[in-house]
Amino acid sequence: MTARAARRTPAGRYGRPAGRRRRLATYGGLGLLAAILLAGLLTIAVHQSDPAVQTRLISYAVRPGGVEVRFEVVKAPADAVLCTVRARDRAGAQVGLARLRVPARADGRRVTTVRYDLPTRGRANIAEVTICTRAGRPR
Repeated sequence: MTARAARRTPAGRYGRPAGRRRRLATYGGLGLLAAILLAGLLTIAVHQSDPAVQTRLISYAVRPGGVEVRFEVVKAPADAVLCTVRARDRAGAQVGLARLRVPARADGRRVTTVRYDLPTRGRANIAEVTICTRAGRPR
């Protein structure tokens, strides 16, 4: 039996074999789709990250009706920053959310410590600073 005869299939059973052009078109389309998805993810990552603004959660204390959150924001002294703070319960459901404005500093210091009492509509388990971006910058 030759190699050519081994590749043959019963007539009419599997349809017409895919040609080389069809395979190339399929792989090319998949490659194009992957490139578009990668470009979209990169665009989202660039818009969500702001290396000029960094945050560090110092502490949080769960209290009845809310959470006291303390965090640091490292930024240029002339920049005002908008930070999103949220609290979640044990199941992970969001029970509190606030958007805070951290003003520019006239004293030239880059680090600002923020203390905020976040009201909650249920018992919180954790508090976090999800994002901080320069004010006026599109999200």
